[in-house]
Amino acid sequence: MKPRKIRRHYSPKRRNPYRRRQNAWKTVGAVVGCIAIIALGVLAGKWLFDGVKPPVSDPPSGSTSSSSSTGTTTTQTPPTQTPADTTPQLDGVKAFYLPHTALNNTEAFKKTLADAKKAGFNGVVLELKDSVGRVYFQTTAKAAKDFGAVQANAVSKEQLQTLLAACEEQEMLAVGYLYAFYDRTYRSMDAIIEYYAEGSMTDWLDSAPGRGKTWLNPYKPAARSYLVGLGEELQELGFTALIYDGVQFPFQRQAAFFDNSLSNQLKPEMAPLQAFVEEAEAALSKCQLSICCTGTAATGTGTDIYGSDNPLKLGSRLISPLLPATGTKAQLDKIVFRAEELQADAPALLPWLAIDGLNAKQIQANIGAVGDLPYVLYNPAGNYDFTALSN
Repeated sequence: MKPRKIRRHYSPKRRNPYRRRQNAWKTVGAVVGCIAIIALGVLAGKWLFDGVKPPVSDPPSGSTSSSSSTGTTTTQTPPTQTPADTTPQLDGVKAFYLPHTALNNTEAFKKTLADAKKAGFNGVVLELKDSVGRVYFQTTAKAAKDFGAVQANAVSKEQLQTLLAACEEQEMLAVGYLYAFYDRTYRSMDAIIEYYAEGSMTDWLDSAPGRGKTWLNPYKPAARSYLVGLGEELQELGFTALIYDGVQFPFQRQAAFFDNSLSNQLKPEMAPLQAFVEEAEAALSKCQLSICCTGTAATGTGTDIYGSDNPLKLGSRLISPLLPATGTKAQLDKIVFRAEELQADAPALLPWLAIDGLNAKQIQANIGAVGDLPYVLYNPAGNYDFTALSN
C-alpha cells in the first residue's frame, strides 16, 4: 500500500485567523446604519405631513396677531388716514381783499365769508398794516408801540385766531397783508433808519409838497427786521400766507444822502429790496409769501421806485401785480411776456384786480381775463356784491 500524499497549500499569504471576526463587525455596522436612515426618514415624514412648521416671525408694524386651536393668524391693519387739507394754496387762490375795518365785527366777517364762498371764492386778504404804517393787530414789536403804530381799534391776538378759525371753517385761506416801507409812524425814529431828503436833516422824506412823507429805509437792517418781525408774529398766530406791499423806494424823490454825508449820495437800487425779500423768505418758512408791485412797473415801465429794474426780479417766488380796472388783459399779457423773459428765474403770478367803478359783468370779464391764474379781487373799501358775482 502506497503511502498517502499530503496536499500542501503553497499561497504566499497565510490565512488571517481574525478575518472571520472582521467580517462580523462590518455586518453589524451596516445594520446600525440602515436603522439610522430609517429613523431619519420617519422624522422627516412627520415634519412634512404632521403639521410641523418653522417658527412664526413677529408681525409687521401696523398688524395684529391672534391665536386659535388651528394656529396663529396675522391680520394687516390699514394705516390711519389723515384727512386731506382742503385749504387752497396762495398760488391757487381766488381771493378778495378786506380792509382793517372788517376785522372788528366777527359775525359780519363770518357772513361775508359764507357769501364769498357761495360765489366761488376760497381766500380772503386781511389788511393788518396799511400804506402809512398803522398796525391793526396788537403786536409785541417795541418799535411799533414806541412810535404809535398800533391803533386803538387793533384786534387782539385772540380775535385774530377767532377770525382764522372762521376762515378754516369755510375752507378759506386767510392771507395777512402788510404794507412795507412807506411808514409815517416813524417820524421820530433814530438814525438807525434815517434817510435824508436833499438839503435837510430830517427822517427819510420823499419830495412831496410841504414836509414830505416818511418812508422806512430798506438799506437799514433795523427797518427790514421790523417789517419781517411783524410777519413772524402773524406766522406764530397761525397765518400760513402773507403778502407784503410797498417793497419799494419813495414815489416822489429829488436826491437823498446817506449817513449825514452829502458826499455819499444814496442812489436807489434793487439790492436792498431783494435783501428784504430774502430775509422775509428765510424767516417766514412756514408761510407762503407774495410781494405786491405796480402792474405798470411789472411791464418794464416806471421802474424807478424799484431801483430802475423790473419788480419781477425782486426774488419772490410769487409776485402780485396790481392790474387796472380797464385794460386788464392787455397789461397782464405784457407782464406774462416779461416774466417769460426771465426763464428759470421767472416768478409765478398772483394778479390783483382793481374793480373800482365796475359792475358785476365787468368784474367777471376781468376775472376771466386772468385765465387759470390765481387772483385777488381788490376794492379798497371791501365792498363786494357776491350775489351778483355768483350769477
